[in-house]
Amino acid sequence: MFKGHIRVILAALAVIVYGEDVEDVIEHVDIDDTTVSAGIEHSCAIHSVSAADFGGKVICWGSNSMGQAEAPDAEFIQVSSGRFHSCGVKLDETIECWGDPNHAMTPEGLFVQVSCGDFHTCGVLKDSSLSCWGANYDNQLEFPTGKFVQVSCGKGHSCALSIDGSVHCWGADRYGQSTAPKDVKFLQVSAAPGDFSCGITVNNEIRCWGDNHRKQREPPNGTFSLVSTSRLSACGINKEKFVHCWGMKEGVTAVPNHVKFDELTLGWDHGCGIASDTGKVVCWGSDSDGRLDIPIKLR
Repeated sequence: MFKGHIRVILAALAVIVYGEDVEDVIEHVDIDDTTVSAGIEHSCAIHSVSAADFGGKVICWGSNSMGQAEAPDAEFIQVSSGRFHSCGVKLDETIECWGDPNHAMTPEGLFVQVSCGDFHTCGVLKDSSLSCWGANYDNQLEFPTGKFVQVSCGKGHSCALSIDGSVHCWGADRYGQSTAPKDVKFLQVSAAPGDFSCGITVNNEIRCWGDNHRKQREPPNGTFSLVSTSRLSACGINKEKFVHCWGMKEGVTAVPNHVKFDELTLGWDHGCGIASDTGKVVCWGSDSDGRLDIPIKLR
């Protein structure tokens, strides 16, 4: 499946569907491999010593103005990068956050997934409920009740995937970024660090909602396995494992077109992914603050 010692299951792709009926419950995938996450100006990944390892140490690079790239010396199974903070799910299923102390609080409880936004964070607890913490200027902490399998935090809003495939969003909604379609079942969702959101439907098509002034809500036709959103653009991995982007053409969309990817994560103006043939981290876009300086263990 890969070469080297890096395997990644992106937090945004933490769902599978059992059976062919769209009414079947969507279950959370066990995150037992390395995760990579591009934040606003930094990125983090979990380095496993071998493919058989469960989790590993977090390695971060890029901007470290608030300590967001100074990962604690612990074993993690999943990590997420925000603007000035990062959080990860540890081997004992607790969450630890680092960086800006105003937004890097560590919540109580056992979790299966975490997602960092600009100044807030949300996670899915083991009982499938949600928990959010940090800033609340756009009601980012007013999360819905119910059972969920994945959550994605954006700039001032978040979206979560329910066990029945429906998407629920909350927080900022001035451009409709929190008004998810009600007539669609999804496999995955991505809330942008901008004013829109996208998801992969059960038919493996991409559906987006919210701001569209850069055509970031107009994905290409075709079947996709994963979508990741940036501030004014988005990219998806198609069935051939190549990445296609739409919206504003900028550094974050300058994905190497000759590389097949297993995973994809977009930040503000840089992105990273896992190359299918090597299993290594590949990054592109702006190199400001060392965002493309991938540590040697990961490349």
